[in-house]
Amino acid sequence: MAPATLIAGVVTYIWPFVTTKGGYIVIGLVYGYVKSSLGCRSYPNPAIHLRVASGVFVSMLATPLMDMGETHDVGLRLGMFFTILALGALAGPPISGAINDTTGNFKAVGYYAGLFSTGQPAIQHKSNSQF
Repeated sequence: MAPATLIAGVVTYIWPFVTTKGGYIVIGLVYGYVKSSLGCRSYPNPAIHLRVASGVFVSMLATPLMDMGETHDVGLRLGMFFTILALGALAGPPISGAINDTTGNFKAVGYYAGLFSTGQPAIQHKSNSQF
């Protein structure tokens, strides 16, 4: 999951510099493929990944939480996990809007989003190496 998230972060850094229709299509295809491949590794055909899109990634977020403990605690773990995700979903758009209003363009917003998208795999790698 970390390599694909890193690729998505790099694409997030790139998108503010795209100015042509073809460039936007390439960014959309790469980002859609990366996001769909995060959660769907059972399909060998890349064309199927593009049709699956990022819905599989969203539905696979909770899957690791099922194996982290007893069955009767799944609801508690899911609640805590999605509460933490909600904080980012609530804080991200206003921060991005403030950055856009201050700078007058979306390049700095791309840097902001790319920073968090590329920083997450580093944190994930560090936490996995401790166990």
